[in-house]
Amino acid sequence: MKRKVFILVILEVLCFTVGTFALLSILTGRTNATNCTPTRSYVRTSEGACNYIYKAERDYVTYPGGAQFTDIVGGTGQCGFGHECWPQFLDPTVTPTPTSHGTTSVWEQTINSYSVSSTSCDLISYHQFKIPESGYTCCDSGYILTGSGCRPTTAQTCYDYGWHWNSFTSTCSESCPTGEGFSSPGDCEQGVTEWCERTCNCRTPQQCGPPVSPII
Repeated sequence: MKRKVFILVILEVLCFTVGTFALLSILTGRTNATNCTPTRSYVRTSEGACNYIYKAERDYVTYPGGAQFTDIVGGTGQCGFGHECWPQFLDPTVTPTPTSHGTTSVWEQTINSYSVSSTSCDLISYHQFKIPESGYTCCDSGYILTGSGCRPTTAQTCYDYGWHWNSFTSTCSESCPTGEGFSSPGDCEQGVTEWCERTCNCRTPQQCGPPVSPII
């Protein structure tokens, strides 16, 4: 009997944990991480030469979906006292961060510049290049990147987002669709129905209430 009770307790804890995680995912808009790791190619623009060294390259950073950004990265060095102190190009890094309905990645490369002394090469400065400077966001499936972040592009993601889907233009908007073929507040029968912003048509106050969740 005790064994059965113990098993039931474990099952209840597991169900509560799974349910809590699912609820938090819905409330925060987080989804499984969308890949936003870019690829990089480059063309050397300056090989550098003693005595004063300037070495540079043009990097091309391409994100999933085809968005490409480019910039010139470079550093300085110096020769003397029998030493050649070349700038150091560290391996690029990519830092992904979950965002609402997508992932924002920052591609970054650090270049160290050196001067020369009679005994060694001395680090004089470093520069962190980010391409692009603010990073790039890859949206989840069913969303597209806009100036305001990832926005829905399908009827289902539009409904999930809490906005309104226009089936005539296949667009999603924060406000109810208007124009021919759509209801408007003027269509409502005074004293009987009222405009329901949730469903974008005329309904009774009871019909316009939030959907009733099933009892589990």
